[in-house]
Parts: sequence; structure tokens; C-alpha cells
Amino acid sequence: MFNRDTRDRRVRLGALGVLALVMLLAAACAPGDPDEVDDVEDDPQAQEEAGDSEEAQDQDAESTEGSTLTIAIPDDIATLNPPDATSPRSNIALVQLYDSPFTYEHVELDDGTVIGDSTALEGLIFEEWETEDDGQTYTITIREDAAFHDGEPITAEHVHYMFERSFETQDGESGSNWYLTNVSGITEPPEVIDEHTIELSVEQPSQLTMRSLTAIQMGILDSQEIEENAPEDDPWANAWLSDNVAGGSGPYELVEWERDQRVVFEANADYWRGAPDIDRIVWEIVPSASERVQLLQAGEVDMVEGLGPDEIAAVEGADGVDIVSVPSQNRLFLGMNNTVAPYDDQAFRQAVSHAVDYDELIQEVYGGDAERLHGPYPEGPAGSPHSLGDEIGYETDLAEAERLLEESGYDGSPVTLSIDNSVAEHEEVAVRVQSFLAAIDVDVEIDQMTPSVFAEQRNETTLEFFVDESLSWIDDPAYFLSVNFQCGVLINHVEYCNEDIDAAIEEGWTEMDEDVRQEMFGEAQRTIVDEAPWVFIAHPDFQLAMRDHVEGYVHYIDELPRYYDLSLSDDD
Repeated sequence: MFNRDTRDRRVRLGALGVLALVMLLAAACAPGDPDEVDDVEDDPQAQEEAGDSEEAQDQDAESTEGSTLTIAIPDDIATLNPPDATSPRSNIALVQLYDSPFTYEHVELDDGTVIGDSTALEGLIFEEWETEDDGQTYTITIREDAAFHDGEPITAEHVHYMFERSFETQDGESGSNWYLTNVSGITEPPEVIDEHTIELSVEQPSQLTMRSLTAIQMGILDSQEIEENAPEDDPWANAWLSDNVAGGSGPYELVEWERDQRVVFEANADYWRGAPDIDRIVWEIVPSASERVQLLQAGEVDMVEGLGPDEIAAVEGADGVDIVSVPSQNRLFLGMNNTVAPYDDQAFRQAVSHAVDYDELIQEVYGGDAERLHGPYPEGPAGSPHSLGDEIGYETDLAEAERLLEESGYDGSPVTLSIDNSVAEHEEVAVRVQSFLAAIDVDVEIDQMTPSVFAEQRNETTLEFFVDESLSWIDDPAYFLSVNFQCGVLINHVEYCNEDIDAAIEEGWTEMDEDVRQEMFGEAQRTIVDEAPWVFIAHPDFQLAMRDHVEGYVHYIDELPRYYDLSLSDDD
């Protein structure tokens, strides 16, 4: 976790600040005092200073000209260090500031929704790539017109540095090191062939090597700037990079960051894909969801992030407001720590799975804007061949739940269901689960935690029973099953462990035959559902509220909006 409160605030003096300074200076010189005017006219230095002040005002006014997109957001950036970024807000900032090697091609669905096709790569920093016949060597061309925000060209050495830093700044069981080694199959930085060519090698062929490089954690950093700001005891400048941008390679630059107040991005006019349509992005940090709704309805902001189902319902149909709603691969579930009683008993976990009324949760909590999640893999907006749909899963059956509960030997002790108290719908889910389990004589106490405490205890696997969500950034079963269900790995917060599942995951990293993978991971999903480490509830739709003059939204699997895709129409 990142402690935002202990860091120094950095505030940029904007147009209002300059105006206030000018007014203060004007007040210091009494109006109508001819001696003061004569002093300026007769003093060359005073004339020069006055000219500099006017130029500063002109430059600041120019920086605010053009189109501005104002977004009300619930929280602040936690870190700007790509390998350390785990919060959605940090990652949304990073995708504006840096380019990763790849993104996804856009495709329009039948309903007009535009998504990033997670099966079709489009090069960003990597312009071209070829795979040798052995599937283990990639020759990659770095885009010659890609540059950092100061105009310095991005070269093969910078790409090499990104890999090197990712390996060296994280240990082998977490972060970018784990991601590269396990998901990408990359165990060492690429060889630099020339200024714009690298050769990347993997030990075994994998479908995920190139696809994994879409993650913003692979964003290209300016190694020279990092080295200039790296003290001896922090050679990779982790502390400095937490609060600063190392060069920046993306479509927007960070120009203002006032902690817990506002963040401002300005367009990179020299961006290699062309300058963004929107010149300025302003994040106003408004923790209250109801206040964000009011700002949107009043037209004081153009977009609102982080609204729950109730707030979406409040603005839906409002004059001048559009709601983007896209089927998501985000999974809503009840986690049960498989090493702690009574959750260490499979029959108890199955009993809980049968006691839940899934239809009530989908209709009453999410207003029908969610699909039932039957197992580890949902279908998503474009459909996924890996989803087994309703071939698997639990149905509400109180009689079966009571039978399994008796079989489990549950001793009747109350259980505690933990929630993040900043997510309103999770509280609604918890209250209903409390009622569902009361019907089979399981007493549930709800523990509402602050986001930081919840995340800390979840990451330390000390939560026993909790409401949570999990979003896969890569549409692949090996990736999703690994991060959530492989023994001892990353975000396996329920400490589920099955050696057969681990074997399927390890084989799946390098299996290139899609039919074999389908069969292998189909069986793995059936096993996981039977052992019920989670109660698989639903995948709620991704929803984003905005004024109707905001156009061009593209939905990506990671659900991080890319403001480069957006534009503003002339009228509201």
C-alpha cells in the first residue's frame, strides 16, 4: 500500500495564481500614484520585469486554451512507478503518460460499442515484430518517431532498460519480475541489435509473450532521467518515480498534481500518433459519489468515474447525460480462505455457494446490469471461447445447502464477512448474503473496513470471508487461473491450492494448440468450481457516465480509459 498523506504536496501556479499575484502587485502600488508609474517607466529593470510578467501570463493563458475534459474522480494517484502500480487510479494515469510496447486493435461490435480486441495486437513503441520458426526468438523494430515528452528519441537501449529495471526492482514472487517470467516467459532483457532493433528470447514458445506486453507496467521510461534522480541507496529511483514522470512517452503530460484535490494532464503536441483531440484533461478529486453525480447533472464536469449502480440509475436518462455500458470480464465473488475453518471444508464452501440467491443480487444490487458468473471465466463483451457458461456453477438450493452444511461438521460459530466500505454495492451484497446464510442457520457479522485496511489484510491473506472483485488484464485462462488460483501466487487471496490445477497452468503457458488448451482449461475450471474456493456471483457491466458531447470511448479489457481515443463535439 502507498501512504499518500505523508508525501509533500506539489501545487502548480496556474492562471488564477498568476492573476492573484498581479492583483497583489497592483494593490501594492496605490492606484493613481504617478510616482510609482514614473518609477517603472524610468527603470529599465522594472520594465524588463513587467515584460516578463506579461509574458508569463500570456504563456499561462495559452496553456489553458483549447478543449478541456473535466472528470470527477473518487480517489488520487497512489504511485507513478509502473512496476508498483496496482490501484486503478494509478494505472489510468500511467496509460496517459507512457506508451507500452503494444495496445489492441479497435473493433466495433454489432451494437456499436467499440472495444480493444484482446486477440489482435497493434504496435505502439514496437512498430514491427517477427517470430522465428522455433517460436522462441522475436526480432522487434522500435518505432523511430517515438520520443519522450522532451523530444528525446526512444531507442532500443530504453526498451532494454525497461526490462532490466522490471527484473531488478521486484522479487521473484511478485510484481513485474513475476509477470515477465511467468506470463511473458521472458527471463532476461532483450539483446540490443542496433538503435531501433532488439532481439527478445524466451525459453519456450508461448501465446502470451507479445500479448503480455500490452500492460502499462511495461511502459517505456527515460533511463537517463531515472539515473539522474537515483540516490546510492535507491539505484532504480523507486522513491522518486513514485511521485514523478520519467520522461513520459504517451499522449499526455502531467502538468499539475495537487494531492487529493486535482490532477491536470496536457496534450503532448509532438506525440508520434498525432496530438490528442482534447488539449487538457482535468481530474477533480471528489470522494463523494453523490457530489460527483450532482456535478455531472449540472454540467460542471464532463465525465464521472467510480459510480455504483444506484448513482448510475440516478443519472440515467438525465438531460445531456450518456451512460456507456459494456459487458465486463470483472468477476464479483465471495472469497473464502481455504486454510481457515470453517472455510477449509469443501462441503461448507459448497453449502455457501448453494445458499446464495444469485438472481436477487443481480437484480436488486445491480439493477439487472450484470450477468451471472458460473465459474472462473465470464464471456465478456465479445464472447470468450474459454468460458463454459452455465455448463458449470451452483444454483440456489437451500435444501442442498443445509445437507452440505450438516455434512461439513460446521460447529455453528458466527462468521465474519469483510467488505471495503468505499464500495456501496459490496455493502448491499454483504447484507443480502447475511440474510441468505441466516436461512441455513449461519450467523454472519459484517466487518466494514476502510479501503486501505481491507486491501492490506486481503493482500496478507488474513481475511477469512470477504466480498471482492477480480479483473483479468489478459483474456487467457492460464493468466487468470494463475494469478487467482495457483498455489502461493500473487493475488491468490483465498490460499486455494491444487497441484493438478498448477500443472495445467504451467502446461498452459507454453501449449500452442488451442484445442488442447480448451480441453485442459475446461477441466481445470470444472475442478475449481467443484472445490468452490470462491462463490462465483456475477460480472457486472462496466458503466461510465458522461455528458453527451464526449465521443469516441473505447472499452479495453483492463477497463482503463485511454483519453487519446476521446473527442468533444461542439454542442452539449
